[in-house]
Amino acid sequence: MDDKTYNTYPDRIGVREFKVAGKIYVTTFSNDKKYHKQELAKIYGLRWQVEINLKSIKSTMNMDMLSCKTPEMVIKEIGIHFLAYNFIRVIMAEACSKYDAHPNQISFKGTVQLLNEMMPYFINASTNKNKRMYTEFLKQIVKNEVGNRPGRIEPRVVKRRRRPFPALNRPRIIEKERLVRKMKKLILKNACS
Repeated sequence: MDDKTYNTYPDRIGVREFKVAGKIYVTTFSNDKKYHKQELAKIYGLRWQVEINLKSIKSTMNMDMLSCKTPEMVIKEIGIHFLAYNFIRVIMAEACSKYDAHPNQISFKGTVQLLNEMMPYFINASTNKNKRMYTEFLKQIVKNEVGNRPGRIEPRVVKRRRRPFPALNRPRIIEKERLVRKMKKLILKNACS
């Protein structure tokens, strides 16, 4: 944010604090007649679904570590991830519509695993068999429910452990040349002995 934009913000912001079912909420919606606390608490509970969906995009689809090097390719990589995510969500929505289920109660990760498992069969089957398999596939998606986990809290910590290899701090080509020189040196040393 530049200084000009920063200076347009107020020095203070008024907040409203309230308690619902033992939980304390803080909001900038100060009008308690217009914004009832039970309604705000319900909306905050729905916000958890947004967090779950973002987690699905990042971790389940391996988007937490992008592999592209240039900004243009990173944009394309993110676009492909969103395309795949939306494709999977459309399939989940179709399954929920057909078999009377709610999309938030169906496992995203389970759908991805099922899709990966079924893909070779879809590729190698005839059109008629694909239609039958797809119907069964939609049934299986709906069966893969997420348990009821009210008030679930996830820690904001990193679990990924470092690999036992040092970080690549120089261009890969320079490191390859260094390894080739080192291997030649070892070969010469062993040949002379």
